[in-house]
Amino acid sequence: MIAALAAAGCGYVGEPLPPALNIPQRLADVTVTQVGARIVVRYSPPQLSTDGLNLKNSGRAELAIGPAPVPFQADVWAAQAKTQGAFKVDGGMASAELPVADWVGQEVVAAVRLYSAKGRHAGWSNFVTLAVVPPLESPRNVLAEAVPTGVRIAWQAPAGRFRVWRRGEKQTNAVLLGETAGGEYLDPTAEFGHTYRYSVEAVRSEGNVRAASERTAEVEIFPEDRFPPSAPAGVTAIASTGSIELAWEQNSEPDLAGYRVYRAEGTGEFARIGEIRTAPNYSDRPVRSGVRYRYAVSSVDKAGNESAQSQTVELVAP
Repeated sequence: MIAALAAAGCGYVGEPLPPALNIPQRLADVTVTQVGARIVVRYSPPQLSTDGLNLKNSGRAELAIGPAPVPFQADVWAAQAKTQGAFKVDGGMASAELPVADWVGQEVVAAVRLYSAKGRHAGWSNFVTLAVVPPLESPRNVLAEAVPTGVRIAWQAPAGRFRVWRRGEKQTNAVLLGETAGGEYLDPTAEFGHTYRYSVEAVRSEGNVRAASERTAEVEIFPEDRFPPSAPAGVTAIASTGSIELAWEQNSEPDLAGYRVYRAEGTGEFARIGEIRTAPNYSDRPVRSGVRYRYAVSSVDKAGNESAQSQTVELVAP
């Protein structure tokens, strides 16, 4: 009886589980590109084993690269592929670099497999084909200059396509701005009063070619707004009782701060008589009957830059 109660009070203990194999999951995100005279291979280290358990580490990585057989057969490729390159992990990505010298002019296939501590693996990663080309020449003489619409970056290089990178004041890594053909690029998102650093690389991408030159050294610029707005257009003057009413077309520039109005009597010099905000009109009063008045208007932006004066209008006060 006591034995039966003891048995009833105990939980059932099943068969012991087999030991975890700790084999890293097969990689599926390997990328291969050419940068200058280097072949760069990258992947994200897996977090789980083939058992679905958390990995303490992703194990030893084996990188193999070799000519691409036609048609592609993994065993044929593996038999002639070279195992080379050591991976390092930085910022959550593993990468290895190989010289292109042995492969220029060839299509090669690269793949990676990860081993457990006991030398087991889940197979090769995705196979990536790369057509290796002679290293691209880096752009030269990179310049950055402030323009009214942002920052213009220019460089010298053979004809081709180029990527422009920018690093802001609080950024550790450069961010890709865009790609262009030719030798210049406009960054319309740059703001006056902030420091930026730009670099450029030549790129080539067609078929299995994925090549970039070494990126240039960064050029630094602190763009300042020294660009005056456009002068007001369509200035008109109408005489009224005791005043002259001025009007002109609204300036649509986004950093407009206002306008300045200038007046001259007869052949005299212009003098500023009004500084107003945004409204494209002005009432000059009082005026003296029989006197010939000349008027001109300028635009002023938020940085204090003043445009040229508009065309002059004149009339005699009644």
